[in-house]
Amino acid sequence: MRRMTVLGAVILALVFFVGAGLTQERGGRGGGEGKSEGRGEAKGEGRGGGGERGGAPTGKRVSEIEGVIAEVGEASISYQVSKGEKVQQKMIGIADVTNLQKTEWKPIKVKDLKAGDKVLITIYEDPEDPYFPALSVRVTGKGEVKKVGGR
Repeated sequence: MRRMTVLGAVILALVFFVGAGLTQERGGRGGGEGKSEGRGEAKGEGRGGGGERGGAPTGKRVSEIEGVIAEVGEASISYQVSKGEKVQQKMIGIADVTNLQKTEWKPIKVKDLKAGDKVLITIYEDPEDPYFPALSVRVTGKGEVKKVGGR
């Protein structure tokens, strides 16, 4: 009878550790251990908690976009990106968790952003949720708003 109890405990422990190992391998619960690709920041730095959307998603690619602000709204900005001679205009949402900074590393508000500011925008590239707000917007200087689509 004692051998059956020990054998049952060993099997239970083995199943538990194998299950925990498989969960970690698949990137299951916890989520704070993911690798960020590109020129992004390490996970958990400067994000300020969760908010409505539960904070940073796991396993997504972080990228930085350099552009010039064309328009500023209450909770979004429209910015221009130059690719060669062509100029594209895109929009990005600004949420409570978005880190807004000037070059002096001072925090600012959305209303302090102006058309013509050159910015570095950090975003998650997530094809499942294209409306995820920007992680950070850093003003790096002054730029020029150009005609969209023209050469």
